[in-house]
Parts: sequence; structure tokens; C-alpha cells
Amino acid sequence: MIDGSSVITADGTAHSGGNSCYLPWTYLAVSASYYYCCCLSPLETTELNPVDTASPKFLSTVWNGFGPQRKRQLVRDGYLSSLCGWEPGRMRGEGTCDIPPDKDPLVIWPQMSQSQIHNLDLLRIALVEKPTVVEHYPLTLEVIFGIRCNLSCVMCYQQLMRQAGGHLSLSCGPFMDDLEEWMHHIRTLLLIGGEPTIAADYPEIMRRALGIGNP
Repeated sequence: MIDGSSVITADGTAHSGGNSCYLPWTYLAVSASYYYCCCLSPLETTELNPVDTASPKFLSTVWNGFGPQRKRQLVRDGYLSSLCGWEPGRMRGEGTCDIPPDKDPLVIWPQMSQSQIHNLDLLRIALVEKPTVVEHYPLTLEVIFGIRCNLSCVMCYQQLMRQAGGHLSLSCGPFMDDLEEWMHHIRTLLLIGGEPTIAADYPEIMRRALGIGNP
């Protein structure tokens, strides 16, 4: 049950909901098998609509798709406790997803382009109004190619995943132009795996990113 400021769970325990999490408006991660607008949560593992990674507008479709819209609505309305993996620690005073004073995501970096600064202006408005459908791009885009790797590090948690098989690899080719458009506006592009440098699309993504001036 939600009363706007707290969440009453099945055992009758009331938890502070909070609405200061900013990640649904600033962060997007995508892979071949899932996408999420910030941290992985029950919402994103059970309520996602399938999105076609072969769509030329894949990123734009995801960013204002059902999952991110729903997450923004629930966070805005104070339904944070049952969604956010940080919340148990936050309730114990061990941490928070609030914006740290020394890590303000709205700071303008000297090398930011006019497109990035304009995107930051739109984001400032969004963090006040907290709309579910947004006009801005995220600050950070994380592209997860998959778990393929040319190494066999004993400490790697993905080893078991590779042995089990069945994990999909993301191909950015179909939405490469959409990705390049995003590069003009976002502040940080994260390319991860597995080992991202062996992904077929990695050289082309780096070529375009360096051409825009965002290595």
C-alpha cells in the first residue's frame, strides 16, 4: 500500500518511501536481454515490455518506454522502498541515492558541448518537475555487449554465466545512428561486457565517439 510518503509491506511494516532518487532521469543501461533506467529492481525484472533491439530508434524507444516511465512515476510518488536496492542500507543510515553535495550531476564540465549543456538545462527542469515522459537525454548511457570474454579470470562472477550459456550478445549495428545522435547529448558513455573490446561493434562506436569529441 502506498500513502505518498511511506510503503506498508505485507508484514505490516512501514518504510519511508522518499522521492529524492534522481537516477531514473539521468541513467540508462541497455543489453540484449534487458534494459533498465538505473539499478536493477523487481520492477524491471517483472514489468518490462519487450523492446526490439533491431529497431533503428531502440535507445529512444527504451528511454521513454513503459519500464522507465513506470519507475519515474513510482519514485516520484514516494514508492522507493520496494524498488531500490540501496533502500535497506539507506534506512540504516549507511548510504543513499540522494545527490551528494560534492558530486552534483548538474555541474557543467569545461569541455561540454552546447548540445550537452542544453540537455543539462532540460534535465534541471526534469529533476524539479519529475515527469514520467522526458524531453532530455540521460547523463550516462551504459551499453552492455554481453558476457563474451577472451580471458578466464578465476575471480570473475561471469564465468558461471558463460558456462551456463544462453546469454545474448547485443548488436548495436541496427541502432548505430540513434546511438551516435545520443553521443552528442549525453555526458558519459560506458561500454562494458564481458570484454567490450572484442564486440563486433566496438571499433565503430569508438570511431564515432572520438569523431564527436567524447572519448
